[in-house]
Amino acid sequence: MFGLKKMNIYFCPTTKDWRIVFTKEFPEKKEAAAFERQIKAWKSRSRMERLIAGA
Repeated sequence: MFGLKKMNIYFCPTTKDWRIVFTKEFPEKKEAAAFERQIKAWKSRSRMERLIAGA
């Protein structure tokens, strides 16, 4: 990171903008954190695509 700051570049030029594709509200912060951990543990792209599609 030091080298990037030295050159006044704060992001990688090849990155793409992020897009929100799924949201869900939770009554408790700990429930949201548990759901996030569950999603991050998934290794299957198809499971994530089904979640986004609403199935």
